[in-house]
Amino acid sequence: MKPTENSVLVVTQDPAFAKIIGEILPEDGGTRVTTEASSFSAMNGKGVDLAFRNDVVIFDTDPDNTEEVAAIAALLKKRGDDTLFVALTDAEVSIAKAQKLREAGVDEVLPLSISQAELRNVIDNALKSRGPVILGPQHRSGEHKEGKIIAVSQARGGAGATTVAVNLAHSLLAHSGIFKKTPKHRVALVDLDLQFGNANVFLDLEDGGGMLRLIEAQQVPDADFMKGVMLEHASGLAVLSAPGTIAPLHALQAEKINAMLSILRLEYDYVVVDMPRAMVDWVGSILDMASLLLIVSDTSVPSIRQARRLIDFYKEDHVGLAVEVVINRENRPIIKSSHLKEAESVLGSKLRHWLPDNLKVARNAVDLGRPVVEYSASTGLGKALRKFAIDVRSSLSAQKTKNA
Repeated sequence: MKPTENSVLVVTQDPAFAKIIGEILPEDGGTRVTTEASSFSAMNGKGVDLAFRNDVVIFDTDPDNTEEVAAIAALLKKRGDDTLFVALTDAEVSIAKAQKLREAGVDEVLPLSISQAELRNVIDNALKSRGPVILGPQHRSGEHKEGKIIAVSQARGGAGATTVAVNLAHSLLAHSGIFKKTPKHRVALVDLDLQFGNANVFLDLEDGGGMLRLIEAQQVPDADFMKGVMLEHASGLAVLSAPGTIAPLHALQAEKINAMLSILRLEYDYVVVDMPRAMVDWVGSILDMASLLLIVSDTSVPSIRQARRLIDFYKEDHVGLAVEVVINRENRPIIKSSHLKEAESVLGSKLRHWLPDNLKVARNAVDLGRPVVEYSASTGLGKALRKFAIDVRSSLSAQKTKNA
């Protein structure tokens, strides 16, 4: 039986090819990638044991290399399990030549010109159709495991916390598939900014009145109630929007927050909470359950100082809470200035997360009601937001390993 962690073997003599594959595959934190700087013909008998210990074998090859094709065919004749073999060839290779690899037993023959996202999708889709494994952690089945709650706050008004929350939630879905995008993870987005929240607008969703129903309910919500108030986005994201009319902050009680989040983290792998802008007593209930608090800021002195104040305030009653600062609308510097070093000193941590400024893309995405990671994934901002989600998953995975 294969381990739950997915393993990928990259067979290539080209270091650049190995580097690209390594950047594509480990994004979900559940994939182990190893590289064999060789060819199948050079590996001889070693290749059999090495290849079939992995879920996926990816290699670059030339169909005109008869010695290599023969070595691949000989290897695949001994295949007795479900290891997936993916070959990448020059885009100019004819269909007839590519067919040689198919006849040798290779599962997928793809051009080297394929995009990283397309390659990832092809592999995911192929593995899903086989059934046994899929790259990245799978949704739980049979046993209930609590999902991770991620709270998103801001150091100052207009810092972009909602943009971060919406794009993080969408990215955590980790869609796969070629024709029909299927989310790997179940993700919920909860907008608890009762007076100014507009996360639903970023997703072109109309408020369904769910939050008002929660506020007006005489009892704490149960699973059926929560199922009835969650909006469903086309991406698969579940959303509880802020009320369409301004509601007083004290309209919610800690008991309802506790019940709501307890239910959601049993149903979803990740629950992203867009926090209220004001301090309110039930915020503590969110932090009690949160695995990670993200504070969106910029590097100006007032914002860094306010971020420090928030960290101190939140951690006063939640000492073990993991807090990370997200620098929004600023490019990551190649060399840190003395100002940034001082900012890290004030915060007591390194500035790991940077999201570049691209006002045009961000504004167009909001106007269209589409997350940046969907509307303009290839821009610097889109890539940075996707990488940010990967880093968040890694941080949460590291917490799990540390606590195990």
